Amino acid sequence: MMEVYLVEKEAIRLIGMSVQTKLQDAEANLVPLNDSYNKRIAEINNQVHSSFDYAVSIDPPDYHVETDEFTFIIGAEVDDLNDVPLGMVSLELPSYTYASVKKTGDSTFGFLMKWVNASPHFELAETYSIEFDRSQEEVTLMFPLKKK
Repeated sequence: MMEVYLVEKEAIRLIGMSVQTKLQDAEANLVPLNDSYNKRIAEINNQVHSSFDYAVSIDPPDYHVETDEFTFIIGAEVDDLNDVPLGMVSLELPSYTYASVKKTGDSTFGFLMKWVNASPHFELAETYSIEFDRSQEEVTLMFPLKKK
């Protein structure tokens, strides 16, 4: 059974690559993005945790899964955002409490969303989710929270 953990995270600074895509086109767009990122990761200076990468999915306000594009960024955590290689993007996510769960498949996103929606104490703080991995076998999914 999946267990949700609350995790306090300081601001996260990322440098990486991004794509705008619709959910139904995501797999076709994310595989080439990941391949390009893996070829260029050595260009990212000041990496904090070189042993794992972050993937951030950012939904627009009032996101409609059938019609709207979302932004997907894959990147490395860095100390600062001063040295962004050409063709890459930077992103700083603020400090938050996150609902966190070990990812076990596609149902994990829905499980965590149901947990947040049922919480008497928390709601989503932003319209993004974070995944990070130490290896392909251990992926964590996180949603930023704020108190109700």
